[in-house]
Amino acid sequence: MRNLIVNYENYVNSLPDLIKESKYKTEHFINILGIGAATFYRKLKSKSFTINEVKIISKELYPVEFYKAELEESLQLSEQQIKEGKVLTNEEVLKRIQQKYC
Repeated sequence: MRNLIVNYENYVNSLPDLIKESKYKTEHFINILGIGAATFYRKLKSKSFTINEVKIISKELYPVEFYKAELEESLQLSEQQIKEGKVLTNEEVLKRIQQKYC
């Protein structure tokens, strides 16, 4: 548990350099976070981004890793649903689509 916290703290401490070295301008991160520039720079300096803000920044810095993790989670959920019998036949799906859109 302690290692997890230390790793997170180290990561947050490295965010200023990671942002600086990224292919995006600082303005991009300000926009995706939806905060003012002054707030962004204050949070960057004090390393006080919320967990959600760190997640948003990280998703921009490492899009492939985030996409891969999301895909793996979706596949695991799908496998679980198949095991639980939560599946629809092709005919059932087509019938639902027709009822909804026709």
